[in-house]
Amino acid sequence: MVNTGGQLIASLHTLSTRTQDDALQDFLFSLFNQKRCGEADKYTFLTYHFLVLYSFTEHGNLRACNSFSQYFSKVIFFARAAILNRILSVAKQEVKGNYE
Repeated sequence: MVNTGGQLIASLHTLSTRTQDDALQDFLFSLFNQKRCGEADKYTFLTYHFLVLYSFTEHGNLRACNSFSQYFSKVIFFARAAILNRILSVAKQEVKGNYE
């Protein structure tokens, strides 16, 4: 298993913006990537667990739906961007491999 969190921290100490961007994208992708857990039809999403916990206030009440949905939509936006970046990266590698 790749330690994407550690790679992100290490990349922040470099001067290479490209290295930092790649590490951030890998980190985001790992957060939103489906991981099999137990039976074949079961998946776990780290970010969904976080969002469920985030929906509760410190007193155990649920947050107002409008504040939760606004936060959730931002998280989903970052997920889609990370997944799109991974798709484009793999596609470029495959196209490059076909021409070599």
